[in-house]
Amino acid sequence: MQVSRESLTEIFGVDPVPTLANVKRLTPRERQIAELIADGLTVVEASGRLGISHKTGEVYRFNCLRKMGKVGTVGIVKAILLARMLKGEHP
Repeated sequence: MQVSRESLTEIFGVDPVPTLANVKRLTPRERQIAELIADGLTVVEASGRLGISHKTGEVYRFNCLRKMGKVGTVGIVKAILLARMLKGEHP
């Protein structure tokens, strides 16, 4: 099923092209933290799952926010869900 850029912008409230470009800028570990946050875990829970300290997890989360334009946690979740949707994954 093809979804237009305008439809995605309306659904997610963000333009998908720059949003996906920002997701691609994340390092693999930043992407892991972002994915776990999008799955509903806190940074402490995500850090524990990855075997890193919660402070390190916070650094990765901060880097995600910086690279994605300080969009907040909701913005991280939207970007990851959008990326999953476009890859054909289910949220």
